[in-house]
Amino acid sequence: MADEFDVGRDAMRDAVALLRGEGLIVTKRGFRSMVREPIERQRIELPAGSTVAARMPTPEERVEHDVTEGIPMLVVGDAVYPADRFELFTK
Repeated sequence: MADEFDVGRDAMRDAVALLRGEGLIVTKRGFRSMVREPIERQRIELPAGSTVAARMPTPEERVEHDVTEGIPMLVVGDAVYPADRFELFTK
């Protein structure tokens, strides 16, 4: 890709790392990087007065929710949701 786009290898490596960090591509050693398939989001209604926080997952949460690098978690009370699979709304 570096030759194709006439950029240095370091620039290409940094760009791929950025995309991976944002959860937009998936990479595996020995395989090409692939654009991540969009996931249909589930809707969760927030109770009135709820507070939502976003944070990066713990290593345990990454395994439990099968979350790739760069995907934050949404915290509502005691519940934790992967931000790429859920959308929160109020009525």
